[in-house]
Amino acid sequence: MKLTFFSTLFFLFLILLFSNCQQEQERLSIKEISNPAGESSAEPNLSVGDDGQVYLSWIEKKDDLATLKFSVRQGISWSSPQIVGQGENWFANWADIPSVQPIGGQFWVAHWLVKKAGSPYAYDAFVATSNNAGRQWSTPTRLHSDASATEHGFVSIYPNGRSAGAIWLDGRNMLNDGDSLEDHGMTLRSAAISTTGSISRERL
Repeated sequence: MKLTFFSTLFFLFLILLFSNCQQEQERLSIKEISNPAGESSAEPNLSVGDDGQVYLSWIEKKDDLATLKFSVRQGISWSSPQIVGQGENWFANWADIPSVQPIGGQFWVAHWLVKKAGSPYAYDAFVATSNNAGRQWSTPTRLHSDASATEHGFVSIYPNGRSAGAIWLDGRNMLNDGDSLEDHGMTLRSAAISTTGSISRERL
């Protein structure tokens, strides 16, 4: 008798749970929205600011010229695209994408990759900062002190107090000979980025 009662109770609980899931699924329906990126766009990246707003960045290419742009989601629409930087020697691919990251208040940081001579997969990571919410950007600065013709990428930008920090994969040791990964393996490094765009405290 007890088994029947608890079996029935459990069955009713499953019905209630399934009903709630259906209602939640209907309430949180997925729909496609348009985006502000133009033709020949690629490398999209979404970020969220401390204000909860969503930011979309991407690269548009015309011939050899690559341009990093961003837009802010405002209600049910996007703001007009703004240019962060551009160049003819950028390293752009589907996996290692650039970013535009609001840090706090008016302070933002953006990064992208620039090709180097010496290897088809040699490139540097560059950063630029803005202190007026993306309306103007500083002169780009190389994120890392190393200038070797190796890979420097997969950058993550994050808030670090009133300034910003960055973490990236760094291939400078790949040129070395040695028996251990400490001598010649890929490394993970970090640095601090000030509101003026200066780079400091680089470390392994």
